[in-house]
Amino acid sequence: MADNEQPFPSDHDANEHVLSLLRTQAALYEKLDVCSAKQRSLIGLDDSKPLLDLLTERKETTEALSRVADALGPARERWEAVRAAFTPEQKHETERLLGKVKDCLKRLTERDEVDARMLAAKKQLTARALGATHSSSQAISAYRDSSGHPERLHTLQEES
Repeated sequence: MADNEQPFPSDHDANEHVLSLLRTQAALYEKLDVCSAKQRSLIGLDDSKPLLDLLTERKETTEALSRVADALGPARERWEAVRAAFTPEQKHETERLLGKVKDCLKRLTERDEVDARMLAAKKQLTARALGATHSSSQAISAYRDSSGHPERLHTLQEES
């Protein structure tokens, strides 16, 4: 082999690459978990900007997770062979990381289901409030003087 040729990566290097991706994946899921916990408190606020900012952060984190998942694709396709090449320590770390991801996913799913119901209820309350405001506005318009003075309401005194 010439000096400028690169040898095939060793199992150790390949294993470390997979572990590095799994560490990154676990860290991104932990970040989503933190965002999810914050999201609950932001749903109740009247100011939607912090919630929208958080949702943007979640979207960016999810996109990063997609890139990691793509990079892990080849290892997933031959997972049994990849796992068999791990040292006992690497197997232990892999199981720990995968367990952490599984736990985060479970919490995220549960929180997001509750948050979706909370948002739907808030949307329904807002729609009712807008409907009541619209009805009040129509009632006020119905009592307005048609003489060109929209700010003047009919009263019994004016008609007598």
